[in-house]
Amino acid sequence: MVVSNRSTLLHFADGIVWLSLSQIRGEGIRGGMTYDVYVDFLESICNQLDLEVPTFNEPIVLAADSSSIRRQKEQAAMEAAKYAMCRLLSDRHILIVLDDVWSRSAIPWLNFSNRLDSHLRVLLSTRLLGGFRKAKIIDVGTLSLQEARTLLIRESGCQHAALTIEEESLAVDIAKRCSLPIAICIAGRRLSSSNNRYESFRELANEMTDAFALQIDSQGTMFDLTDRCFAGVSGESLKASFVAFAVTFATNEEKRAFVPAAAATKLLDALLLPKDMTDLACVNGTVLILQQLHDMGLLERQGDMFKVRHELGREYAKQIMSDQRERTTLFTKRFSRTFGKKQAKNSTKCVEALVSALHLLFARECTSEISIESYWQDVADDGYLFERLPWHLLSSTHQKSHLLARSILCSPSFLKRRVGSMGMLPCIKAHIHDMEMLGGKSHTKKEQARFQRTADTSFEVILDYISTEGITPQDTGRAYMMLALYFQQHFRFSHAMEMYSRAHASFQREGLVEEVEWVKKRAEKLAFKPICLVPKSTSSEDIIRFDRAPMLLAQQENAASEEEHTDTDTSSHASADAGIKLTLSSHLGMALCRSEKRQHFPGLGFHNLVIGPAESAVSVRYDGGRFMGCHGGRSCLTSGASRGGEGDMLHLAIYRYNNKTFSRTIDKIYEKTTTSDLIVNEDGSMSPRSRRDLVFAARLSHFFLVKRDSPCRLIFKHGNDLQTNQVPSISQDCTVSRDKIFSVELLSHSGSAICHDVEVKATSKVSGDQMRFGDVSDSIQFVYDGKMLAAVIDGKCKYFLTKSLGVGDATTNLYLVRDESKAIFKNPFEFGLHWIINDDGSLSPAEYPTHAIGIYCVSSTELMLTDEQQVLAKSAAKRRVGKRRGPSIKHNLRFLRLISG
Repeated sequence: MVVSNRSTLLHFADGIVWLSLSQIRGEGIRGGMTYDVYVDFLESICNQLDLEVPTFNEPIVLAADSSSIRRQKEQAAMEAAKYAMCRLLSDRHILIVLDDVWSRSAIPWLNFSNRLDSHLRVLLSTRLLGGFRKAKIIDVGTLSLQEARTLLIRESGCQHAALTIEEESLAVDIAKRCSLPIAICIAGRRLSSSNNRYESFRELANEMTDAFALQIDSQGTMFDLTDRCFAGVSGESLKASFVAFAVTFATNEEKRAFVPAAAATKLLDALLLPKDMTDLACVNGTVLILQQLHDMGLLERQGDMFKVRHELGREYAKQIMSDQRERTTLFTKRFSRTFGKKQAKNSTKCVEALVSALHLLFARECTSEISIESYWQDVADDGYLFERLPWHLLSSTHQKSHLLARSILCSPSFLKRRVGSMGMLPCIKAHIHDMEMLGGKSHTKKEQARFQRTADTSFEVILDYISTEGITPQDTGRAYMMLALYFQQHFRFSHAMEMYSRAHASFQREGLVEEVEWVKKRAEKLAFKPICLVPKSTSSEDIIRFDRAPMLLAQQENAASEEEHTDTDTSSHASADAGIKLTLSSHLGMALCRSEKRQHFPGLGFHNLVIGPAESAVSVRYDGGRFMGCHGGRSCLTSGASRGGEGDMLHLAIYRYNNKTFSRTIDKIYEKTTTSDLIVNEDGSMSPRSRRDLVFAARLSHFFLVKRDSPCRLIFKHGNDLQTNQVPSISQDCTVSRDKIFSVELLSHSGSAICHDVEVKATSKVSGDQMRFGDVSDSIQFVYDGKMLAAVIDGKCKYFLTKSLGVGDATTNLYLVRDESKAIFKNPFEFGLHWIINDDGSLSPAEYPTHAIGIYCVSSTELMLTDEQQVLAKSAAKRRVGKRRGPSIKHNLRFLRLISG
């Protein structure tokens, strides 16, 4: 062979790479390859050459992306990965061998020769004719008659036996008619399974007509040859075993994969009947069936691992599956033992039902002892079970299998064994794929809520393992990046930013400059800047402008003039039902999108609006003087708590008055605390009708309630000083000594602090300011008495810190409040005046000691804390406090009444 030639080995001194492309079939720009398949090829190249695998940036494919957008993102990521490989291999003497190429379009992706003087060469074997420009083509032809005869005799097992003249003549005749190696192998393996050598030679020779020989490369002819291998008493059992193996064991991309014999035998043990075992002479174990299929040339073996030898084998299995008679004959009676006659009959009605039944059959055999408490600790690791079991459960359409998959994916013992079996990064990749499958099978609201709980629980377990398993900081950072991409794809922006922050800290701790910069760029693109009111003098880069402003203006004018139709042609863009998408001209490719979580009040919910991908844009229509949402139910765009004042956020308010007791209260509070009379200006910006001097813009100024161990929590530089130097008690306008007063400068965000933002007008008795994240030069001075935090001006306690609560993606607005009537001090806890300064310098509401005030941007929080402080914060975040699961409704109603007067 040319590759093993001594001169070839000497010339390509840096190595020779061998890749099989038999599974890559398809044309188009990417040649039928997905991003994951392409990266697997690149990693294989690096491993064969003993080179370090470069970092490949995965595409951020969002849940709302169309198929064309997904393809574009995958192609861009593949081009970036190819460029990285070109830089790695450019100066090396390397030969890349591409074996069994079926797609011409796949070749350029694996040719990394990007210069005229490159020493890298590509050698490929293919049955395709033409279409290879600038390539030297060598036609190797088919096997010679002597080569075909020798291969046939070897595959039939007769190489050590003396053939008679008649057998020799028949062998030559067979070799003439099928000279392709795969056809010779199939024919030879069929001959090897017969006891009467002469009769088998004669029978096969008679079947192979001239027409058969002319069509030897057609798929139908290959299938016919394969089908004839399953002759005899045991043929049906072998065929059922092979089809079940080929269908059940595949990769996520439906490709062939090696499977441990221990896993494959579980499937065959559950499938085959006692009579099958007797016919196959495999009473002592189904592993002998795998060996028989290997001897027939249908399975490939490497040690104790088996896989379908050729892609045509999987195509043959699919053809058998598509035949109703074959399905019934092969599987109905074999399923009856496990599923019962009725379910067995239903399982063979269509291909999808049969595939589901095979996956369920294998999963049941694997989980037959799952009720035992210590099952996952005691079960043997065969290299397959922990990696693929959830996938088999989810590939079944049986609801109970999905419930079992949920429990497995939340099991700490299973996930721990999975990490130990696969390694941390492959485990996270497999887990994310399983969660994608599970999410795709959750359709109703109840199923989606159950899926969300499963995802939250399982990812919490994985995060614990990342921090405790002792993997390298670089791998730790990569693990967090994988999770960040997953959360970002599903619009869980708060979780994504936390993962980016953890990855940033891991890379920065090891001094990995390139990775640190890459994380920062990713995080900067993260769509999580809230939309709030700012003066028109704000930087034009931050002000949002709609690219469909003329259509919105036309609807406003129509509503004002009470006309049913307009001369402006908007029908091509939006209908009254579909609404107009709020895509942005100020932020190309972006739009206003709903954040994932809602801030709930009785009968009323809010989605904070953030900048996100254009594919997920909110749609609105102008109706009754308001911009109404088009997302089901009654909803409209509103701004927040100071009735169209500076700093108010833009919400999508959802009305659902499920609780009639609170409906009137909510109506009154809503009318007083929100502004829904919004207009679009001529320049495409949006303002409250009563405040044309203000416009909505993207600002990173609002606070959020995050978990106590979140890397996005704020760490105050003088937090411990405030706690140590507490005053006995404080009251409005009381005087305090200077040594008890400290600024709220941030240690976690160098050069930043909590500052005044906008004045909040409430009643003649109640006044105050909303707070924001700002520069340290604008920092406020505070004093602490163990419960309340007071802002000190001229040595006196003028204002007290309070908040409106929101968890997750919902904001937690901070306010400095002054009440001349001092009514709020009669019950300070209910009005949110009580705070806890934690040992690590973070700040928690007294109602939520498991959470802390934070802001979603990449910070250095984790680098500022000791290991002991991290452990304390983690234990505090997991501490159970009563039965309350969300913000206090009573607190929020009281607070809204306070600021609305």
